[in-house]
Amino acid sequence: MERRRDLRFEIQLRCRVQPIGGQHFIEGMTVNLSRSGALIRVTSNGHPALVPKPGDALWAEVPLPAHRQFKQRCLACKAVAVRASEEKEGWVVALRFERVQFATAQPVRMPEDSLAVM
Repeated sequence: MERRRDLRFEIQLRCRVQPIGGQHFIEGMTVNLSRSGALIRVTSNGHPALVPKPGDALWAEVPLPAHRQFKQRCLACKAVAVRASEEKEGWVVALRFERVQFATAQPVRMPEDSLAVM
């Protein structure tokens, strides 16, 4: 039985998730996305202790593709982890969006230890 309220779109976009009140971000990639939630695959920092657990309150950011008529936007959401499972390729986490807003996308900062010195 299908319980989803909104149509899901198979789209792969970079994203990052942070526990509300937490210090670390988890990098990921959307598997699918809808108005009410997303399924993401954790791509970095996938240590099991850092993967959100069902019931965790999260802040999720999904930079949207640029459009020629307006600046790049970011889908910024307060979310709740609904489920998390480990698969061959890593962890997959389902999110339910509680509050959604659009913001101007911020450039992603590179960690200082990854900057090349010439």
